[in-house]
Amino acid sequence: MQQRILAATLAFFLIAVFLAAWVFALPGLPDVPTSVRAGPTPTPEPIQPTLAPPTPTPTPVPTVVPPTPTPVPTPTPVPTPTPMPTPTPTPTPTPAQPTPTPPAHFLMVNYPENFDVIRGVPEVDLEGTTLPGSILEVTYDNPEIEPQTIVLRADGNGEFVATIPLVEGFNVVEVVSNNSATREPKQQLLQLTYDSTPLELFLTVSEPADGTVITEQVVEISGETLPAAQVVVHGVIPAITDSRGRWEANVVLQPGVNEITVIATLDGSTEERTVTVTYEP
Repeated sequence: MQQRILAATLAFFLIAVFLAAWVFALPGLPDVPTSVRAGPTPTPEPIQPTLAPPTPTPTPVPTVVPPTPTPVPTPTPVPTPTPMPTPTPTPTPTPAQPTPTPPAHFLMVNYPENFDVIRGVPEVDLEGTTLPGSILEVTYDNPEIEPQTIVLRADGNGEFVATIPLVEGFNVVEVVSNNSATREPKQQLLQLTYDSTPLELFLTVSEPADGTVITEQVVEISGETLPAAQVVVHGVIPAITDSRGRWEANVVLQPGVNEITVIATLDGSTEERTVTVTYEP
């Protein structure tokens, strides 16, 4: 559009110039007196074409294409789970516990035995076993004293010991065991004879045997003598003696051959024994 306006303006300007030139060149125009100096013919100022303001080219406005919305997925409904019925556990019948059978009540006197003759010290250590925790009543009787009763309890292994005094001649000892688990007492009767006649002192060594080879440094030596006798090993180690005259002691050996000397004394009497053992570590 602007180019067309410019072309039309230029054409109009050229036509105007041509017409002006043609008018001045026409013949028969009167001479102008020489005395009159004509002023310079004014040159017409060219007519400046009025240019229309250029029409601005509109800047194309970009078409905003709205973004295609991302389709929102339709949530799939979660099915409500059908609750499973909780199985009712079938109770397991508890087997009936058998009624515990109480242990059989028993009583056993291990020492002394019935009709034993006791010598030496006028007493005896009565030893036995019964149900653990049982209450024992030991009653001893003889012609010189009224019946006497000793009450004691058996230990956790059912073992018990009671020292019974004796008199010369015939002695009767009755042992009764009572236990609440059975409510049935057990009884044992002993007839003992005490002989106060002095016995000849004796001494034996049961263990170890003479000539034994031993691999342990400490050895237990044991034997028998009269119940009232005093037993010493190597002259310095006292042996432990019970009411039956059984004794024992521990001896530390030296590598090689060892001589073990045992001495028993009673009322001025002395008995001595020696055994030889070999210690090989």
